[in-house]
Amino acid sequence: MELIEARVIEGEQIPVEGKVYSSFEPHTEWLYKDKANKRVELGHNILVASDQWGFFVEQRVIERQAEVLLPIPLADKLLNRFGEDAMESFSFDKGFYKRENKELLSRV
Repeated sequence: MELIEARVIEGEQIPVEGKVYSSFEPHTEWLYKDKANKRVELGHNILVASDQWGFFVEQRVIERQAEVLLPIPLADKLLNRFGEDAMESFSFDKGFYKRENKELLSRV
């Protein structure tokens, strides 16, 4: 109710981290899909890593984290778990892109 009063009656702009998108699931996030149809969804992003055969080797619910911060810690975790000899390459979609990530991962 406080958010409604602040937004509607007082005309305040509510910062993203202060917004509530679901009364039933207050931790829900606003997910903007950067696709042609400009769809918006509510929920959480999920990080899934798979091996060359398509088996999931890592999964994680991503809550309020920038995707560009995830590739290096994920690569480190997988290298520690499976060993450097088992990892030939890493690939990520464009949401994870950051020049520094590409440079660091190209050395693996």
